[in-house]
Amino acid sequence: MIDKIKNIISLIKNKSNVSLQTDERNLILLKNTLFSVFSKGITMTTGFIMIPLSLLLVNKSEFGLWLTISSFLGWLSLLDFGVGNGLKNKLTEALSRNDMVESRVLVSTAYSVTSIIFTASILVFFVLSYFINWVSLFNAPQFDESLLRWIIVTTFSGFALQMIVRLLFTLYYATHNTGKVDLINAAIQ
Repeated sequence: MIDKIKNIISLIKNKSNVSLQTDERNLILLKNTLFSVFSKGITMTTGFIMIPLSLLLVNKSEFGLWLTISSFLGWLSLLDFGVGNGLKNKLTEALSRNDMVESRVLVSTAYSVTSIIFTASILVFFVLSYFINWVSLFNAPQFDESLLRWIIVTTFSGFALQMIVRLLFTLYYATHNTGKVDLINAAIQ
């Protein structure tokens, strides 16, 4: 164990043993780390500012309803049916082999499958929304049923479209650009 630590220290001291590829990887790691720290700081600050602003713009029951809808969508965001992780793994393999043809096929297939799944889910959700009593489901008698349905269908549609666009994050992960994902998330906040 001590020998391994001594070897690592000697490699750090003797930069002539470090290859150019390692330097590039360290630069990518540093860049992604800085982007992530900066982006997470923006996201946290935005979160602290948004709650008091939201309470100024809407009343407590409207804010509570929005938090409930957001929580449901947060749970649903875990349901990408494995397409994102599968794409990330297979795309990383294809890129490591420098196989651009397979990479293009993987990306287009993932976007096609995800688009079909979530476009169909928007249509099914729209139809089913007329059979659900949203006021009683959310225990929100102060809201108009049609307005509540419109809010929920619109929010779900935006969520479904976001799941399609979110495959871009997978492409960034597969190409070791994780800092860009954090920057985009911070911008969306």
